[in-house]
Amino acid sequence: MSTGSALYDVTVATLYDVTVAALYDVTVAALYDVTVAALYDVTVATLYDVTVAALYDVTVAALYDVTVAALYDVTVAALYDVTVAALYDVTVAALYDVTVAALYDVTVAALYDVTVATLYDVTVAALYDVTVAALYDVTVAALYDVTVAALYDVTVAALYDVTVQHYMTSL
Repeated sequence: MSTGSALYDVTVATLYDVTVAALYDVTVAALYDVTVAALYDVTVATLYDVTVAALYDVTVAALYDVTVAALYDVTVAALYDVTVAALYDVTVAALYDVTVAALYDVTVAALYDVTVATLYDVTVAALYDVTVAALYDVTVAALYDVTVAALYDVTVAALYDVTVQHYMTSL
C-alpha cells in the first residue's frame, strides 16, 4: 500500500467522520456560542473592515434599508460566511493533524521495517563472520591436537622400532 493511497483513504474516512460528527457539534452547540458570545468579537474585530468598506454605502445609500430591512439578511449571510470560514479552518486543521499523524505512523512502520531488515542483514553477516572465525579457531586447535597426537604415536612407534631393532642386532 502506497503512502499516497493510505493518506487518501485515511483523509476521506476521517473527513467524513469529522464532518458528520463535528458539523452537529459545531453547528448546533457552537452557533449559539458564536452568535451570542462572538457577535461582540465579530463586530469589534471586523468593525474596521465594515466601517471602511461599507460605511459610505450603509450610511449614505442604504442606512434605513440595511438597518431595518436587511439586518436579518446580513445576520444570516454573516452567519453563513462565518460557518463556511470556520468549517474551512476546521477542515484544514483536521487535514493537517490527520496528515501529521498518518506520516508519523507511516514513518514508524517504515523505520520498523528498515530496522528489522537491517538487523537481519547485520545478524546474518555477523553470524557468518563469527562462524568463519570459530571454524578457523576450531580447525587450528583440532589440527594442533591431531598433530601432537600423531607425532606422539609416530615417536613412540619409532622409538619402539629403533629400540627393538637395536636390541635384536646386538644379540
